[in-house]
Amino acid sequence: MVGARLEQPAQDAPSSATPNLQGFGRPEQLIMWAAGLLAASMLAIVIGLVGLAGVRSNVVRDQSDARAARLAVYALMQASIDAENGQRGYLLTNDRQFLEPYESARTAALGHLAELRDATASRPELADDVARAETLAHRAFEQLEAPLRRPYEPAARRQALRTSKAAMDELRASARLLLRDIELLIDETRSAEQRATNRLYWLSGALAFLATIGLVVTIWALYRERKGWRAAFAALAAARDAAEDSRARAAASDLAKTRFLAVASHDMRQPLHALSLYLSALDRRIDNPEARGILAQMERATDSMVAMFSTLLDLARVQAGAIDPEIADFALQDVFDRLAAEHPEGSVDIEPTSLRLRSDPALLERALRNLVANAMKHGGGRARLSARAAGDRAEIAVTDEGPGIAAEDQERIFDEFVRIEPRGEGLGLGLSIVRGIAHALDMPIDLDSAPGRGARFILRPPLSRQTISAVEPAEEPEGLHGASALVIDDETLAREAAARALSDIGARVLTAADEAEAVRVIDSGFKPRLLVMDLRLDGELQGLDLARRLRGRLSPAPHVIIVTGDTAADTLAQLRDSGFAWLIKPVNPRELRQLAASEIAAE
Repeated sequence: MVGARLEQPAQDAPSSATPNLQGFGRPEQLIMWAAGLLAASMLAIVIGLVGLAGVRSNVVRDQSDARAARLAVYALMQASIDAENGQRGYLLTNDRQFLEPYESARTAALGHLAELRDATASRPELADDVARAETLAHRAFEQLEAPLRRPYEPAARRQALRTSKAAMDELRASARLLLRDIELLIDETRSAEQRATNRLYWLSGALAFLATIGLVVTIWALYRERKGWRAAFAALAAARDAAEDSRARAAASDLAKTRFLAVASHDMRQPLHALSLYLSALDRRIDNPEARGILAQMERATDSMVAMFSTLLDLARVQAGAIDPEIADFALQDVFDRLAAEHPEGSVDIEPTSLRLRSDPALLERALRNLVANAMKHGGGRARLSARAAGDRAEIAVTDEGPGIAAEDQERIFDEFVRIEPRGEGLGLGLSIVRGIAHALDMPIDLDSAPGRGARFILRPPLSRQTISAVEPAEEPEGLHGASALVIDDETLAREAAARALSDIGARVLTAADEAEAVRVIDSGFKPRLLVMDLRLDGELQGLDLARRLRGRLSPAPHVIIVTGDTAADTLAQLRDSGFAWLIKPVNPRELRQLAASEIAAE
């Protein structure tokens, strides 16, 4: 066994804590004996409970029958009294109205006799008393019935009254004796139940005592066995705690990094947001062909930087559980075109596709970008991108003609900081990001490769159910034709950039840094038809409430476009529920102009 020869200091050699493997058989036997005793005790208690349940069931049935019989006797006695009163009334007055209660009581009495027979059917000790009561009942009612059929003779009727009364008294006396026997029977069943309960209590007490002895023996045996291993377990526990502490510190570091990326995204998006808008404004003001070429390259570089930055932040939030992927229907060819634009030299061979997908286009594009970069790095500077439908999913393949990947390396290349080549470029994060995105999007990823045959990475996102004809090409935004707009943002660069983008399509724009300034602008007589505002003002998510308050001051209420860099799941849920239009920073200038024009055109 492990730890059978733990070295102890010389002075501790005689200690009883030293393991003694030869004595382990006796504690095990004691534990087995105690377990058997506990099992036997539990079995005996269960059997006793089952027996008690049966006794109680019989007692309950007997008591129920006895109570029913008692009620039937009481009802019989009452019916006999009612019948006698009806007969007496008729014989004394010759009024036939007394015959109706008499007949009702007589019928009821016969019914109660039947109930009495049913209730006492299982009690043979009451059979004689019940039969005697039934005989007396029939005789008494015959005595009551006889004078009712004779002509009216006062003397004969007085004699009939005396005779019937005697018969009814005898019936009631018999019924009282029957009641006494029924009460005795009820007491007897209660006593039987109590005796059974007492027996079970005694049995439970004895078994509990034995079970306690077994428990004490078990505890003592376990104590003996564990005492010999305590020193070894303490050492193992210390090592485990040290390892857990190291893992906890590493996990806390990773979580802090991820939370930092998720929380800081708003502030980090702001300059990119302003840069995109300013480049768009500059594009409308430059006519020199050479300058426009440089500006186009700057815009492509900015778009690429924005896409990469946004996707990295979104991935950090997915890993932290801070956001959900933004699932939408989109054309895969649009993603392919953006990837092709990043490689104008034609180093990426892309097969055209008409497939439409239902996934997060930004995260999918980031995964494909990483796979293309990996293929070009290891495939001699070239990559091939293709897609086909396979059931309800697409198969997007990124292929290279590089040296290939050995089978033993195909799993670990998706781990962080893993590079197959000892002196390869990069940090070894590209494929780990791809796997993280694939997991977040519930998108299987496969690798088909072998040494000397290149590599083929396959992503399988779900296909969209939309048809291509349902998607119309985006049109250039129409002008705002002098429509008034108020831009509210506490960041000067973002505020002025948004104002410039709206001014370029014909809007009359004023700006405000906070609510107080916006109220002063409105009170000065400026009536905006459109509010464009940041969701986070002065470090707080107050844009939605501010928009509602400002709309309440204006008639008609203006349209609202919320711009935000916060992409947490609860924030996006609030935006969806608000009913306002909204955009995620960094905002594409074209999207801002299109949305503003569509909001104004909707009036």
